[in-house]
Amino acid sequence: MQKVLGAYSDLMSAFQAVHRAFENLIINSSHFSQEELLNRLTGALKALQPESRPEEKLHRFRIYLPSISLSASFCDKYQVEVSDDLVKFTIPKGSSYKKFLNDAQKTAAQEHGRSAINLRQKELQDQLNSRTRYKAKLERDFVISYDLSQGETIILDDLKFKKLPDDERNKLLFVSAVAAHAAFFVATGKDLFGGRSRKVECVNLKFMPAGLSVISDDLARHYEFKG
Repeated sequence: MQKVLGAYSDLMSAFQAVHRAFENLIINSSHFSQEELLNRLTGALKALQPESRPEEKLHRFRIYLPSISLSASFCDKYQVEVSDDLVKFTIPKGSSYKKFLNDAQKTAAQEHGRSAINLRQKELQDQLNSRTRYKAKLERDFVISYDLSQGETIILDDLKFKKLPDDERNKLLFVSAVAAHAAFFVATGKDLFGGRSRKVECVNLKFMPAGLSVISDDLARHYEFKG
């Protein structure tokens, strides 16, 4: 009986993973051409044909829908949604920005082969650590929305946030922008800022080879001119 229950549990887990993979692909469909989207869906369906052995099916399926792995799990955990001009996610009550960024960093390295953010950079670490909410456990869910067209971070439905002094609110906006980039990169493998530098609360951020980093005003002007 235990073997039957174990097999049933494995089957349900596999079904849920497949469902999440398809759902995540559709959510992020705007980042694929119609031809690429069709190829991925068709290839994934062929990978599930009965003539394949179970281990072959999963391997072939993941080739077409790689989000079945850690990326999908991360997006489920933090309710990451990406559309044409918006990335939205939730950092749950009891968690923290620091834990979220560490999770994103680990997932990005395994899924995309590079860092989402440059946590080894002293300048970025100093900026994050100066924000009082960075390490603190959140007393409620934070639903964070970043409008790509406007470059603005919005924390939804949080009355306490709206009542904070401007200085504290600005500190929270900075870590939220960094977190938004991390969420976007894990979900899509792409730079939230589209190769450009972005000034957030007087700090220049740019996605570099080592991940999202703090850069100087001179370097930011260089990239602005170059772009």
